Amino acid sequence: GFPAEHGDRMSGVLDMTTLRPTRKIQGVAGLGLLSAEAGAAGLFAEERAAWLVQGRRGSTDFAGRLLDSEDPRYWDAFAKLDLRAGDRHGVRANVLHADDHLSFAEALPDSSKRTETDYESSYLWLTHDAVVGSKALVESALSTSRIDRDRFGLELEEDVEFSIVDRRRLDVVALRQSWSFESGARHVVKGGFEVRRFDTEFVYVGETVFENPVAEIRERGPVSAVDFRASFEEYHRGAHVSDRIRVLDGLTLEIGVRYDGHTQTDEELVSPRLNLAYAPSPGSVVRFAWGRFTQSQRPYELQIEDGETRFFRVERSEHRVLGF
Repeated sequence: GFPAEHGDRMSGVLDMTTLRPTRKIQGVAGLGLLSAEAGAAGLFAEERAAWLVQGRRGSTDFAGRLLDSEDPRYWDAFAKLDLRAGDRHGVRANVLHADDHLSFAEALPDSSKRTETDYESSYLWLTHDAVVGSKALVESALSTSRIDRDRFGLELEEDVEFSIVDRRRLDVVALRQSWSFESGARHVVKGGFEVRRFDTEFVYVGETVFENPVAEIRERGPVSAVDFRASFEEYHRGAHVSDRIRVLDGLTLEIGVRYDGHTQTDEELVSPRLNLAYAPSPGSVVRFAWGRFTQSQRPYELQIEDGETRFFRVERSEHRVLGF
């Protein structure tokens, strides 16, 4: 029963925050059978600013090719800069890049297989938080992302050849801002908006070739030949507002509503939310949530490999959650 500030997801939200260094200089290093990592971090400018850099690299060659013909290699690197301008302003810059590669080959007397996959993802996000007056907080974030997926597969059997080329590229630019205002010791009003632009390109080619007419009769299913090349542009707009009230010392109520708009399917949706938290004793909490939740099909989730070339409409659900 997550509140109205989180949208375009039905079943759950993963909310992650990067660490801020606590010492003037610190480091980490590690070496294992499947991975190695190293990083450093520190504080400067009289502890008003912080920096962090860390990288990891993994491969099965550390373990003596335990997976035999498979050869996965993967690495990622992360860096951040955190600046505090007094007690009222903070600016952070974060960058993350990850790369995964897998090659596989198998040769038998009557068949052979070869696959190559490359996944690359890059993220850059800038955030700013500001305390306005004595009871208001404004948080803003601007981000850009690129995800590339390149897959190739070739399989040769007796008189039959299967091949596939699957290349996908996704670019995302997003802007969001949220506000929180404490109108009293028991009352908080929150609101905000977000805008995201998705730009996706697909190149998907699949083919089955029969070297012998008898093989075509023996093989199950029709001859497959797919050549799909397309690009899509999608805009997602979201806005939310909620009111949290501490009705009694042990009872908190939050009422919210969310709006989401999607240009790919030309849909606009409104999602009301209700959350209650009751603490009958210092060691226990009873929670109740009701709400409507929606989730769109992102452009990069188009299932070309299953023959889908059109996007589905936004999924909808109604949740009633009781927890102790």
